[in-house]
Amino acid sequence: MDKTIEEVLNEAYIKTIIGEFNEEPGEDKYLLVFGHLMLRMAEGGLAPMPFMNITRIAWDLSSSTESDDFEDLDESDLYIRVKGDNGKYWIPLFTDRSEIGDIVNTNAVKEVPIRDIIRMAHSDSNLNGVLINPRTDGFTLPQEYLAIMLDQEDHWKEEIAKEAEEGDSSKADPA
Repeated sequence: MDKTIEEVLNEAYIKTIIGEFNEEPGEDKYLLVFGHLMLRMAEGGLAPMPFMNITRIAWDLSSSTESDDFEDLDESDLYIRVKGDNGKYWIPLFTDRSEIGDIVNTNAVKEVPIRDIIRMAHSDSNLNGVLINPRTDGFTLPQEYLAIMLDQEDHWKEEIAKEAEEGDSSKADPA
């Protein structure tokens, strides 16, 4: 899937501001990352999402009595989770495919709406939230921030539509 220049720039921008936050953490920089992610979600932005190894899932869900090297799964385990440094589990959100690297037990990567990743993480009370780019910079969005994002999504969409409308009217011929 070909990306637009805007999508490439958005990926680079969010990676840059996450890097700046990690170099010098602060509330203003956290809010900058949060705001940009909120904007991308409201715009319908996509993020690459690796899924669990489908062959392994089919095998484990088949109720086979043969043992394997993997812990047993249930149907809610189709998406991957990562374990943070503190031992807590998170849903990863990758800014681009290069951030995924070699994730164990995945064999499919699909572009998924950011809002779906946020909703998936928020709906699972066993997760602590979303971890952006867990292999490199790492940036956490705990459950309470996911709730804010989902609650404010419609407001952000309205603001984007209003700005687009104002931009279109400024281009109109005044004569």
